[in-house]
Amino acid sequence: WCTASPATGTANGTVTVDVTENATTETRTATVTIAAGSIAHIINVSQAVPPPTHAASTQTWTFGNQTWSDAIQIPSCNQTTFVGNFIGPQCRSYTSGINTWYYYNWKYVDDNKSTLCPSPWHVPNQGDIAALVANTDSDLLHTWGYGGHATGNSMFGESTQAYYWTLSTYGPDASQAYIGAYENGSMYQSNISKDLGLQVRCVK
Repeated sequence: WCTASPATGTANGTVTVDVTENATTETRTATVTIAAGSIAHIINVSQAVPPPTHAASTQTWTFGNQTWSDAIQIPSCNQTTFVGNFIGPQCRSYTSGINTWYYYNWKYVDDNKSTLCPSPWHVPNQGDIAALVANTDSDLLHTWGYGGHATGNSMFGESTQAYYWTLSTYGPDASQAYIGAYENGSMYQSNISKDLGLQVRCVK
C-alpha cells in the first residue's frame, strides 16, 4: 500500500511516495528508507483509518448564532436489535416509509463523539442546547422530525416529542442530555436514562 518511486537513481532527484486508500479498520504504518552510500534517512509513514463516509443527510438549520446539522457520520450501525444498557454502545436504524432514522444509546455517542459530527461540527453539550432554547422559538419537532427513542426491548417510538442527545451527564446512569420538542413547539431540558436510543444533531 506504500510505494516509493523511483526505486533507484543517481545524482540529485525527487522520490515520490504513493499510498493507496486505507480500507481497513486500523491505522497502518510503514517506513521508507532513502540511502546514499553510508548515509540513510528513514521516513515514517502513518495512515489513519479514513473517516466514515455515510451521513444521515446534509441538511442545516440556523437558529440565532448557531448552525445545526443532521449530517451525522455513522462509523458502524448494523445492529439488528437494540439492547438497552449503560455499558456497551448501541446503534440501530429505523425505517418508516421513505424516512430512515439512526438512533444510539449514550455510550455509543460518547465513544464516537469525535467521528459522529464531522469537523467543524461537534456533538452538543448542555450549554449548546440551552443557547438553542434561549435563541429560538422555532418548532424543532417539525423542523428536525421525530427524534423518537428506542427502549430496551428494541421498540422504536414515534411520539409527540423529539429527543436528542448531548454529551452532558447527570450521574452514571442518566444524561442531562436531551431536548424535547412538543407538538405545540415548546422546548425543555431534562434528564434521561443513558440506555435509551436517541438521535443526535451536530452544532457549530
